[in-house]
Amino acid sequence: MALTLGLLPLLEAAPVAKIVCVSSALHQLAPTMGIDFDHINDEAVYGMHAAYGQSKLAMILFARELHKRLRARGVNHVYVTSLHPGVVQTEIARELPWIVQKALWLFQRNADDGAKTQLYCATSPEIEKKDLSGLYFTAIAKLKETTTLGQDMDLAAKLWTFTEELIASKTPSN
Repeated sequence: MALTLGLLPLLEAAPVAKIVCVSSALHQLAPTMGIDFDHINDEAVYGMHAAYGQSKLAMILFARELHKRLRARGVNHVYVTSLHPGVVQTEIARELPWIVQKALWLFQRNADDGAKTQLYCATSPEIEKKDLSGLYFTAIAKLKETTTLGQDMDLAAKLWTFTEELIASKTPSN
């Protein structure tokens, strides 16, 4: 969020700009409340899968909230999308048992195919022509609705405020 918002004045000055937030279908691993703000850094309740799900849900919510805020200010030429690239051959499964890694290999896309949805969101004129900002895509470049949590604009606003406050608390003042 800090990097994106830092670059936002430059993006807004461009004739057309696109912000692509890489998420995952595994955003559905987030806890039932979505983001556990009260225990976000609590190692005692940390769970690898829930943390991954929360981080990917946060990317979807950030994209939706940024889209909403841009449009509310009349900024209609900056397009924000989020996406699930598909199950791609990466090192993300390196800690899983070898038999699971081998099974996953059967369903994984190669890196070239894994990049196609990101490239579509970043370069396709359809994003502008059809005003697909604020939406979520899956592999390969298919528009899809997220989970109910991924559509929760109250949660998106709460995450935005929480993140702004967290960034402010970690940023040296001038």
